[in-house]
Amino acid sequence: MQGVVCRRVTRSFCKGNSFLKDIQISYRFLSGEEPTDEMLEAIMIEVAQEAKERNQRATDRYWEEMRLDIIEKQKYWGPILKDLKK
Repeated sequence: MQGVVCRRVTRSFCKGNSFLKDIQISYRFLSGEEPTDEMLEAIMIEVAQEAKERNQRATDRYWEEMRLDIIEKQKYWGPILKDLKK
């Protein structure tokens, strides 16, 4: 990034018993220089990629939880529905 050192500021947030880690808050430029348009573009691309990856992980986690919930409900309701069909 052309000599400008930047540091990503992150925080962890707690929601219930789970932590949402590495939530990006801002960038701080340590060199004291204003970033160029190319530097800002590179940061925006990196942030967009990270957001896309986090979104994909969250989507995967959601569907896995849905799948497990369906299995649990089928175990409970399967025998009941089978008895009703008789």
